[in-house]
Amino acid sequence: IARMLLVLHSVVAISPDGSGRKSSTDLIAVYEPGRGVYQTGPDEVREVARRYNRELTVNGAREVNTVLREWAPRVRESLDPNWIPVANGDFNFETKELHPPHPDRVFLSRIPVSYNEDASLVVIRNPQGGTDWDVESWLDEVACRNPELGELLWQVIAASVRAKHPWNKAVVFYNTKGNNAKGTLLDLIRNLI
Repeated sequence: IARMLLVLHSVVAISPDGSGRKSSTDLIAVYEPGRGVYQTGPDEVREVARRYNRELTVNGAREVNTVLREWAPRVRESLDPNWIPVANGDFNFETKELHPPHPDRVFLSRIPVSYNEDASLVVIRNPQGGTDWDVESWLDEVACRNPELGELLWQVIAASVRAKHPWNKAVVFYNTKGNNAKGTLLDLIRNLI
């Protein structure tokens, strides 16, 4: 079963330290083509292994996991800051191209938002108040119409989706007064990633 998983399911041992040496801290992971991510943990391995032997016991699943820990190729989670795993593929920030997910790019999660190269500014009309809302105008308002602060806020949002990039910077949102959109901006970022 372990050999079948290795051949048919892109099973790897993700080395947290990137050394390539076998370690008890390696994460055994199975590639999930439909999502383009690696699923880690014994439950995921056992679930796939049971496709080949529905009567696989807990001890048998542990044995499969042990063999996989010995045989699976050692890899490291993708750290290239130019690759951004989005809902509809892998976006290369450097080339500005969207690529299909591939097992060679080792991602454990994806941003649930799809990349859309034809995206345009959406204006939301409030029929009751007759007002319009769009994210660019809102962010400009949050930045008190200060172009430098507005640019900084866009940079914070961009940095949130490029978590592997070594920015070597930090931004702190602190203000004792409420109603200044800190929480709304953070909710926007949370929902984006």
